[in-house]
This record gives sequence, structure tokens and C-alpha cells, in this order.
Amino acid sequence: MGALKSVGDSRPTRTGGFDASLPAARARLYACRMAHSTDPLDIATRAGIDLGLIDDNLRLSYEERVLQHQDALNLALAIERAGQRLRERPATTPRTTG
Repeated sequence: MGALKSVGDSRPTRTGGFDASLPAARARLYACRMAHSTDPLDIATRAGIDLGLIDDNLRLSYEERVLQHQDALNLALAIERAGQRLRERPATTPRTTG
């Protein structure tokens, strides 16, 4: 999360740990509270957990989640098999011309 900073076309952009549109003292208090928050959602957000992705997945039915998991597992296994085939392939020596 970051502070809002104006760009040339007056669109806000993220820059720091608080909303720059707040008065300075209030912004410092807000940043301090966020840094020491014990709310599990704040802690998860600061740790980099994408809560939106979790919400999206929880909106799926059980069957949709199982199918999504199976697709990901199939992809991981296919990548693993491709790596095994590459490692098992005999090494080829480059041809010399001359």
C-alpha cells in the first residue's frame, strides 16, 4: 500500500505507506497504526498474500476448485516429465566442419 502522489495528468499513483491527501500528523498516525496492526487481514496483506485471489477462489464451487487444482497438477507433472526427458537424452557433441 502506498501514498497517493499526483502525476502530470492529475491521476493518483502509489508511492509510500499512507494517503498523502491526509494532513501530515493524521497520516503519520495512520501509518503507525498500520505498521503495528494485529488484525489478521492487515498482517496477511503486509506479508504479500493476495486476499483478492483467495476471495476469487472461494467464490468457485467445490467442483470448480478441484478441476482448477487438477489442471495445475497436470501442468506441473507435464513440466516434470519434460525435464526428465531432457536429462535422460544423450548428450550430443557439436559437429566440427573443416
